[in-house]
Amino acid sequence: MISMDKTIYKTAIKGNFPDTFEMAGIKYRKKQDLRYGDNPGQAAAFYIPEEADFLVTGDLGELKSGKQGLSATNLSDIDHAFRTLKYFEDPACAVMKHLNPSGVAVQTKDRKYLRDIYINARDCDFRSAFGSVAGFNTAVDKDTADEIMSTFVECVAAPEYGHGVLDILSKPSKGFNRDIRVVKIKNIYKLSRFFEEDALTDVKMLEDGSIILQEKYLSKVRGPEDLNVVTERQPTNKEYEDLLFAWRICANVRSNAIVFAKNRMTVAIGTGEQERVGAVEQAIEKAKQKYAEFLKDYIEKLKDEELQGSSRIISILTERNEGDLRDSVVASDGFFPFRDSIDLISKYGVSAVIQPGGSINDKEIIEACNKYGIAMVFTPERVFAHF
Repeated sequence: MISMDKTIYKTAIKGNFPDTFEMAGIKYRKKQDLRYGDNPGQAAAFYIPEEADFLVTGDLGELKSGKQGLSATNLSDIDHAFRTLKYFEDPACAVMKHLNPSGVAVQTKDRKYLRDIYINARDCDFRSAFGSVAGFNTAVDKDTADEIMSTFVECVAAPEYGHGVLDILSKPSKGFNRDIRVVKIKNIYKLSRFFEEDALTDVKMLEDGSIILQEKYLSKVRGPEDLNVVTERQPTNKEYEDLLFAWRICANVRSNAIVFAKNRMTVAIGTGEQERVGAVEQAIEKAKQKYAEFLKDYIEKLKDEELQGSSRIISILTERNEGDLRDSVVASDGFFPFRDSIDLISKYGVSAVIQPGGSINDKEIIEACNKYGIAMVFTPERVFAHF
């Protein structure tokens, strides 16, 4: 049997990249050669603008290295974590995998500690979180560091690390994370967020060397006042809070994107599907799979404790398996072309939806929401992300 030599993942390669270059009127200098690009065998280098008021990912400090340094995929996931985290002033965590968040959670009155925030973000999709990048908008403490080291994490990025945290992140636990990289990120809240703020230009290079320049996405949604309620039922204050949270996440999920959220944390994320309802189906199946694993562990606990009535509890939970989606909200990065997605999410108890609108079937979709008692709001923007 022929397979790749696994040492290639820990081997840095150096390309013939210039020390400086200029693009779109901006001069860049090489900050460092990377371990590799998207894949081993693809050389890559990291450049930063020579003149900038501030840098975020470009000014990262490597507090602990591994595998001979960062790869292009590590840097990209770090960058995309803070594209999301910049919108939240409360402590928050974004767990990233291949440019998509596998889970995001923000502090609430019932979720006060960073360790719990991290667990909620990680366990939104614990399978995808294997080998992830964990980004934080606040200082990482010891309890959170211990939790990070309990599973496989490629990289941790945060503005600060508490006393003794680096010692924890430097000692492999349960055979995991021997090569975990730890980086310090500054200036998160200097990043542009909202429409009409100053922002850099996005550059996308095509296969033949042609390039596309586009204005960077900046949100037109600052609060509930920027949303248009189109259903008979108005969202509650709690639903508005979750809808805005879900919209921030959805803007940084690869299109077609669907985000289920509840209590300021993601419950399930559907990403990269060619059709809208497919993204909905993907998210639901992930949620059901996660819930099934929870039930399995819970049932074993009930059996061990021999609780009275446990068989009845097991029966109810198993039959109901709704993936913990009841009373969640849904964000869609583009309009719903048909009502099939609404019919589907209604079966799982979704209470509110946020989407741009603009479909020729908007009337039918709104009628479906009214039928099921789902509140729906339209946004003044679409948030497709084609990385």
